[in-house]
Amino acid sequence: MIVAEEARLKRAANRQLKKSIGRLLAALRRELETLDADLDKQIRSSPAWRIKEQLLSSVPGVGKGISRT
Repeated sequence: MIVAEEARLKRAANRQLKKSIGRLLAALRRELETLDADLDKQIRSSPAWRIKEQLLSSVPGVGKGISRT
């Protein structure tokens, strides 16, 4: 949704529409940050998931996002 709204923002001509899309983007980004924090908390609280994440992220090219997916 963030990518779609960013694309809409680039095409928007109306100032009010740009402000509206900007507010929506801010809300979506806040929600994504909250979800990432919740996921991080869940992984840290589980020894099994922590080990799996560490193992996966030790592979070159595999970062936090991929290891958690």
